[in-house]
Amino acid sequence: VVWFEREFILNKKQLAEKAELSLGPIDDSDITWINGKKVGETKNRWNKDRVYSVESGILKEGKNTIVVRVEDYLGGGGIYGKSSKLFIRFQNQKNIPLAGKWYYKIGYTTTEPMPSGGDFGPNSAPTLLYNGMIAPIQKFPIKGVIWYQGETNTYRAVEYKELKIKWIRNWRKLWNQSDMPIIWVQLANYQAPDKEPKESAWAELREAQQNALSEPHTAMITAIDLGSTTTIHPLNKQEVGRRLALAALEETYHQKTAYKSPRFLKIAKKKRKYIDLIFQDVDGGLVSQRANEPIAGFSIAGKDHVFHWAKAKIISDNKIRIYIPKHFKLMAVRYAWANNPQPADIYNKKGFPLLPFRTDNWKLSTQNITRP
Repeated sequence: VVWFEREFILNKKQLAEKAELSLGPIDDSDITWINGKKVGETKNRWNKDRVYSVESGILKEGKNTIVVRVEDYLGGGGIYGKSSKLFIRFQNQKNIPLAGKWYYKIGYTTTEPMPSGGDFGPNSAPTLLYNGMIAPIQKFPIKGVIWYQGETNTYRAVEYKELKIKWIRNWRKLWNQSDMPIIWVQLANYQAPDKEPKESAWAELREAQQNALSEPHTAMITAIDLGSTTTIHPLNKQEVGRRLALAALEETYHQKTAYKSPRFLKIAKKKRKYIDLIFQDVDGGLVSQRANEPIAGFSIAGKDHVFHWAKAKIISDNKIRIYIPKHFKLMAVRYAWANNPQPADIYNKKGFPLLPFRTDNWKLSTQNITRP
């Protein structure tokens, strides 16, 4: 916890107008006062701009004081936005800039050393989340489980394949429901898109999530088209919820909703100049959402395991052709294999994106990486 303070001067003309305080983004939470009166509070929104209306009677002629209490839970923190976002705004008067010198005082900091790896919070040690939030409801009957998790496991994604399946079986045993439906979200796209294809721990984690569909009474929806470069959780939570609801309606309540994303099935044909791939769950056929533009997201590699972007074309409702350059000995094809696989633009006609996949079984970047 850190306290920040800054003074500013107002005249009578400014007092006669409505005022608004802008502080830019604050990492993670804040409570803000002017002249001892609370004007705003935002909890755990590290990238949200703070803009607070200032009620009449709070400001005064002459010296005014802003105090901001900031809480940070992990990593960097504080008032960290651009200086241009720090100001008091009036309707007809010039803004009063608040960039520059602020006073601060540390109010509280943890005295215990941070856990290894820099983690801090309920995920820092095994059993904390389970004992605090799951064990107390274990005796209640439940219809099924919706699960959204995996970002912190990306650095050991291959291990997640085993962990995911163990978790499914463990919860079914705890609730004494061997057929308990479990539905999860495949990780959203995140971080800046890659200029060239490369290994991706996030893609490997998505593969591990898809691998767990081998367990009965499970389902998965993907969010690879709903994320962003800067926010780890999709802002469009309504669409995430809609896709989960469709999956639950079909898999748990037996209502036909056609919620599935298309997925790679097999290689249909391989020639020197191209390779044709077949897909399932196309629901009306495969389409590209970027009309009149080349299909993006496919990459190919030879014996050197170095991937290059590839040209591709939808040639039927369930088939895509990948073109092979001259003198290139094709060994592997991948699609949407990136932390942020955009613009991966292939969908079925129901509006669900093609799931990431690879045709190779090469060693992955997170192979043999496990948590101590």
